[in-house]
Amino acid sequence: MDQLVEWSEAPNSESIVVYFGTNDEDPELEIYQKVVKEIDHILFYHTFASEARKRLDIDDNVKIALFKLFDEKRNLFSGEFTAENVRDFIETNSLRHILPFDDKAA
Repeated sequence: MDQLVEWSEAPNSESIVVYFGTNDEDPELEIYQKVVKEIDHILFYHTFASEARKRLDIDDNVKIALFKLFDEKRNLFSGEFTAENVRDFIETNSLRHILPFDDKAA
């Protein structure tokens, strides 16, 4: 929980993904951890703390949230919980939809 608060106050990465579970025996946690091992350009966390849900305003039915410093600021996973769907959700939503235009881009 403290790491999530630290990131929200002074982000050290453009995106983070958080799994919200109830305990370390959640079947979805195993799927999440498998996907986490495949992606190395995003910070990943998991929490079982209900206070984290409350503080970050996450409904009880949401298992994964992707927080970012661009576009819509956060995305909530709502699909069927499979490795492929979770991976696609993360890869698709961790990319900028609007790219900054500056002298380097010109």
